[in-house]
Amino acid sequence: MADMRNNRASCPCGNCKALTDQLRKIDFAIYETVLYLDAYPDCARALSYYNELMTERCRIADAVNEACGPMTHRDNRGGEWLWTKGPWPWQIDAN
Repeated sequence: MADMRNNRASCPCGNCKALTDQLRKIDFAIYETVLYLDAYPDCARALSYYNELMTERCRIADAVNEACGPMTHRDNRGGEWLWTKGPWPWQIDAN
């Protein structure tokens, strides 16, 4: 299992690239929504949308961590330090 989780570039499940792409897209939407909420903090619709995005982000992040290994040191769980064995987050081509 550790070998599969540590190489996002050649992930045998084939989902790592798609999952990390989804994560990037949702992070962009979250960032834009935060900017909107900074200007209009009383907008209930925007806050609801933000909460939906955050729920979806958690779901996708959990899927990435399970299939592809930890994205950050905070995601490393278990008896092995896997965080350093995969490509670093800024190595976009490898993620």
